[in-house]
Amino acid sequence: KELNVLLMLNKPNNNIIKLIDYFHINNHICLVLKKYDMNIRKYYTKELRYTQIKLDNFLLFIKDICKALIYLDKNKIINTDIKPENILIDYNYKKKIINKVIMCDFSSLLEKDVAISHYNHTSLWYRAPEIYYNFSSLNYIDYWSFGCVLFELWYKKPLFKLLSYNIKKENLKLQEIHINKLGYPPQDYIEKYKIKNNLLVKKKPNLSLNMPNYFQNIINSIPYNNIIYKLLKWEPSERITPHEIIDTYFSNK
Repeated sequence: KELNVLLMLNKPNNNIIKLIDYFHINNHICLVLKKYDMNIRKYYTKELRYTQIKLDNFLLFIKDICKALIYLDKNKIINTDIKPENILIDYNYKKKIINKVIMCDFSSLLEKDVAISHYNHTSLWYRAPEIYYNFSSLNYIDYWSFGCVLFELWYKKPLFKLLSYNIKKENLKLQEIHINKLGYPPQDYIEKYKIKNNLLVKKKPNLSLNMPNYFQNIINSIPYNNIIYKLLKWEPSERITPHEIIDTYFSNK
């Protein structure tokens, strides 16, 4: 499945990892991909260890990841595992210049608009709520993960970090962290998607439906923070799309 998608997406200048060749060994398919030495996590731990990312570079990441997502949307593909390790960088070490940002790893991809009964492969820290609520449509999970990655790129630490437990416990724990930072899911959202009580973290009496002030202040310190706010929406269809990001923030750049 990954091979077929890479063959389909294997076009120049589309911010998707390039397939060079493939071969079979002992009933296994081996992919030969263009090599990059840098990904986002390595970039901020090594190159940004003592400094903040420059705004121009931050905007380049936003723009290039949007281009990759737009290309996936056009081809009805959901990556499902967007995270810092899967965003590669064409990097000039000598000049400290980022030439291009590339998305990789389509080993757990899904097709858009295809209903599924259960899915849990997205890396835990970047997992959208519709995964642990067992939604049948996961069309917008990449956008949520994108928002998590942008926060991490700016602050050099994961937004929703937690230790992994068994699947049932880790999803409840992740939901709890989402709620503590973003506020409790709106009632109309819960009713619309018929979210079962056993999947919901019990609402505490003093818990707000809105994002806490302390976390708003953290997000507000990030340039172009509206993009992150709009990517981290409970309601999947309300998340800003890559097309909208390009049209709103980069049409004159």
